[in-house]
Amino acid sequence: MQRMNGWVAVLLLAVVGCGADDAGPDQLPLLQADELATPTQPARYDFTCYGQALPVRAADPILLDAFNYDSYAIDPLADAIVDLVAIEGDVILDRAISDAGGGLSFEVETKGKPLDHYTRTERDGFVTSYHYMSGPLVEDEQNRALPLLPPAWRDELAGYAGVELDPTTGIVEVIVTDCLGMRVEGATVAFEPAGDTVAYWDLTFTEASATVTTDNGHAWAFNVPAGDVEATITLGDRTWRSRPVRSYADARTLSWRAP
Repeated sequence: MQRMNGWVAVLLLAVVGCGADDAGPDQLPLLQADELATPTQPARYDFTCYGQALPVRAADPILLDAFNYDSYAIDPLADAIVDLVAIEGDVILDRAISDAGGGLSFEVETKGKPLDHYTRTERDGFVTSYHYMSGPLVEDEQNRALPLLPPAWRDELAGYAGVELDPTTGIVEVIVTDCLGMRVEGATVAFEPAGDTVAYWDLTFTEASATVTTDNGHAWAFNVPAGDVEATITLGDRTWRSRPVRSYADARTLSWRAP
């Protein structure tokens, strides 16, 4: 019931923010946070975690609650197979299949050590997706969004960006956030290797001509060679913490990135 409540809450946030028809990929899990401000000096983003060391201890075991949904239709997806994978050694730690409401959960032993991980989500009729978070898992987490991209929508997005997709390469997508999960506008994302082009999407995901992130914080690199990828994020004099990910052939990698 708690997972469903979370799903409903996130859905309501999406409806308030934009209509389903113009939501675009990965807009559903937009994390809402009040903009921090004082009466005399408004501050748009929270950078209190900037430069801080990552945790060195973790709960044991850890429970992770998540849900799958269609990035285009904003509908929950049943029967998606999701693996929770340790980055070191690519060891599958747990596997789950989403229920009728898109929900799934994992329980994993950590022995008190932070869990550096990614998830791999597969479902017939959708692009295989790899999801990387801003940092290791150190405590229970609820309502993690694991969006899946329909191939037709992927191809349409590539067309908007002026890209002809190469199935031997992958798409690497970054969502730039502040310490509270609020999307960051005005950031630059440089991918290495670079791929063919970087698309900074507008809110409707039909315009990709911006040169920095817009309100949704998205930057997509198309046709990135399979293998390790570094996405360097900068905003003014701040550079986000390094979090290498991977590109996978004929797949999509989504990386949430906080400072």
